[in-house]
Amino acid sequence: YTLSNTGLNELNFSAALGLTRKKYGIELFYSRFDTEIGILAAAHIGNTTDLYNAIRSGEPAIIRDFTYEILNPRQRVFHQLFKTEAFWKFSDEAELKVRYGLQINQRQEYDIRRGGRSERPSLDLQLLTHTLDASLEYSHHQFWKGKMGIQSMYQDNYNDVGLTGTRRLIPDYEKVGGGIFWIERLIKGKWEAELGLRYDYNHLRSYVFDRENTLSIPLRNFHNFASNVGFIYHPKENLTLRSNLGFSQRNPQVNELYSSGLHHAAAAIEEGDATLSAEKSIKWVGQATWVKKRWMLELSPYIHHFDNYIYLQPREIALTIRGAFPVFQYVQQQADFLGLDAMLRYELLPHLTLQSEISYLSATRGLIWINPSQTKHSIRYERPIWGKVKDFFAKIELVQVSRQNRAPDAIENIENIPEDFTDNFDFVAAPGAYHLLQFSVGSRIPLKNTSLTWGLEIENIFNTTYRNYMNRYRYFADEMGRNITLRFRYYFETNLD
Repeated sequence: YTLSNTGLNELNFSAALGLTRKKYGIELFYSRFDTEIGILAAAHIGNTTDLYNAIRSGEPAIIRDFTYEILNPRQRVFHQLFKTEAFWKFSDEAELKVRYGLQINQRQEYDIRRGGRSERPSLDLQLLTHTLDASLEYSHHQFWKGKMGIQSMYQDNYNDVGLTGTRRLIPDYEKVGGGIFWIERLIKGKWEAELGLRYDYNHLRSYVFDRENTLSIPLRNFHNFASNVGFIYHPKENLTLRSNLGFSQRNPQVNELYSSGLHHAAAAIEEGDATLSAEKSIKWVGQATWVKKRWMLELSPYIHHFDNYIYLQPREIALTIRGAFPVFQYVQQQADFLGLDAMLRYELLPHLTLQSEISYLSATRGLIWINPSQTKHSIRYERPIWGKVKDFFAKIELVQVSRQNRAPDAIENIENIPEDFTDNFDFVAAPGAYHLLQFSVGSRIPLKNTSLTWGLEIENIFNTTYRNYMNRYRYFADEMGRNITLRFRYYFETNLD
C-alpha cells in the first residue's frame, strides 16, 4: 500500500570562502536548509475507536492513491547557519583556533484545522543560537600533546502564539551556557594514554503557561562534570588494544522538562516533567583489533550505567479537539546497557572481500525505544583502477534485525488504562525479526580536468514487509518497500591564472 502523505520537498544551498596561510587562516561559511515534509496521514486519527483499530490493524487506516502532493498534516523547516573559523599558529608546538556560529532555525507544523485555518500553522518555533568557542592545541614535551579550550552558547526560543492560536508545545526560553575542558595525551613506544576533564554550566529561564494560561518563570541551573581516561596498547604489530572509561552528566533539555501538547511530526502528545534531574552515567568501552594477511577481526564490548536515565514512557490514549493520539511522558530511572560490536573481514580473492558485522545490545528489561540486535553480512568487489574507470565497487549486503525481546509488554486493554498506572508498557508488542537484502554499485569516471561519479543503491530488494521497532510510526504502518536511488556527481576545476 501507499504510505499516504509522506512526500518530501527540499532545497538547500551553501557557500564557503577561505584564506589559508602557513601560520594563519580564516574561513566563512553560510548554509540554508529549506524542507517541507508530509506526515503520515494514518497517524492523525479523529477518534479513539479508530485509533485503537489503527494500532491493532495490519494496514494504515488511511490509504490514498499515489501522489507527490503534500497535504496537512505536514511540517516546514527553515534552517540558516553562518559560521566563521580562524586559526593562528604561534609555533610548530602551539595553535589557537576560534569559531563563532549563528543558527536561525524555524519550524512550522500544520494540522487539519476547521474554519479555513489549515494554512495557519499549529506550531511555530523560532530558535536563535549563538556559539563562541576557542581552543589551544600544544605540544609541551617530546611525548606529550594537549588541548584546552572554552565554549559558550546563548539560545532564545520563541513561539508565535498569535499566529498559531494554540498552546505552546515547548515554552519560550532563554539558555546561557559555557564550558571549559582540558585534554592531555601521551604517546610513547607501544603505549598511548589520554586524560580529559570538562566542566559545563547552564542557566535556563523558561516562560511556562499552564492549562489555565497562568504564567510561571522557573529558573534552572545545572553544573555538569565529565572525565575520561583512555589507553591504547600495541603489543604486536598486528594487534591493537584500546580501553576507555568515562563519567559524564547531561542536564534535561527544555522539551524533557516542559513539553505539553501535540507533536505533529511524532503523531503523539508529549508531556515533560519539571522535576527531572541531570542524567549521570559511567561508560567503559574496550576494543581489540587484529590484522593478519587476509584477515581482520575487531571486537568492541561496552558497559553503560545510568542514574536518572531520561526517556519517553507511554501513558495513555487521549482524545482532543484535534483528534485521538497516544500520550508519552518523559520519566527517568536507573538503567544499564551491555553491548558488543564485532566485525570480521576476509579477503577471499584479490578485489573480493567478505565481511560480517554484529551489533548486540542488552538493556534493563522493560525499557522502551532500545535498538534490537542486528547482523550484517556483505560481499564487496572493488577495483581502484579498471581500464578507464576508477574506484569501481559492487556490494551486496544481507541485514538481519532481531525482535526486541526485552521491550515492555503490550497492554491488553488500552481503552481503560488506570490513571495511577506507572509501569512500563507499550501500545503494541515489539514487531518481529526481519531480513533485508541490499545492493549498491558505483565508480568514478575521469574526464579532462574533471570527473564524474555515479552510484546505484537498491534497498529492500525483495520488497519485504516489516516494521522498525525504533520508528514510532510502527503503530500505524509498515516501513518502506523497495527503494531505488541513482546518484550522479560532477566535479570540475577552473584555472584562474
